[in-house]
Amino acid sequence: MVVKTHNAKSVPALRLLSCCLVSIVLLCGCSKETEEQALMQTYLKRVANVLDQPLPQNTLLPNLPALPPTRDRHQETSAIREGLLDLLELADCNLIHLVAERNSTLGKVSAPSQKLAYEVAFYQRLIECIPLLEQTPDTKPATLSRVRHIAQIKYNELPKHLWNALYTGQEIEQSLSLNQLALPLSTTDENPRQNALTSWQFFAQLSLHLEHQDYGAANKQLSQIELHMESLYKNPIGTPLLRSLILITHYLNQTAEVIEGRLARRPLCFNDMSNPKADILKTVFTRFYAAQIQPYMANTHRVGEQWFTAHHTIHNFARPPAAIAEYDAKVFNRITDISIWNQYVKARNRHTKAWQHILSQCKLMPSANNR
Repeated sequence: MVVKTHNAKSVPALRLLSCCLVSIVLLCGCSKETEEQALMQTYLKRVANVLDQPLPQNTLLPNLPALPPTRDRHQETSAIREGLLDLLELADCNLIHLVAERNSTLGKVSAPSQKLAYEVAFYQRLIECIPLLEQTPDTKPATLSRVRHIAQIKYNELPKHLWNALYTGQEIEQSLSLNQLALPLSTTDENPRQNALTSWQFFAQLSLHLEHQDYGAANKQLSQIELHMESLYKNPIGTPLLRSLILITHYLNQTAEVIEGRLARRPLCFNDMSNPKADILKTVFTRFYAAQIQPYMANTHRVGEQWFTAHHTIHNFARPPAAIAEYDAKVFNRITDISIWNQYVKARNRHTKAWQHILSQCKLMPSANNR
């Protein structure tokens, strides 16, 4: 048997060729049209063909904004540790264990979620301790004043600790990383998506407990915080949802532009009379939009309602830092002019109005009898 060997000089060339082939494959994979986008483009082209209208020139999908760096998302909090052992009879207030745990080596490098759990537990015990100190004759006025001052600082900073726990860690970075695709057309496996939404709702409920100063309920929830942080990391939902909204917004606006352009040029139907071209247009509407795109929109809308509602509830308690105000207005807010959600709603309404106009012109609007 003759064993062929490569010339030593050819090895680098082969490696270079392999790298080039891999790069080409990756580039092709990245630029490949997704199933959702292919459906939207087919729908747009069919409508334009039937109406003898040119396609809109702006074919590029808007970019999803990148999550700001951690330094802009992080909210500074006060480190109040000095002097506590001198001020309080911590054994009576049941705070010694908490303070020691927080001041340990591991406590100083704990995740923001664990810092939140510590701060809520510490604050609850501290405010429960104040009445005890008030009833103790030996308590010095200066000590009581200092403890109340610390409690006020801790109270004011609870929103910051909640914000840091949810919006500065790996979980939010994974949820909003740009290397993810839109929600799929198929909804056969919704469990991971629903798990993430359930976790966001969990944190929305936690923020309500903190806002209403129900620290017992908050501490009970916080015993499960790591399970939900893990769920957010394993089941990223932010980018897929936002990409879907951007995709839908883009193609609904383009389709509306085509219909509006035709209506401005000349009517499709005269004297409220349908015609073969109008019938074809109605078929395109039914086959592509009503049967395929609308269910996808409905699913995306349902996911969006839950996701945006949860963030809105959280942000009512934990205000975003000023450094990310523009990003917040685009990504988490539902009512600003630049909000991804608001732009989607406007595109949906514009698209609906355009179809109502042209179908009404041809007496083809769905009714209770033929819907």
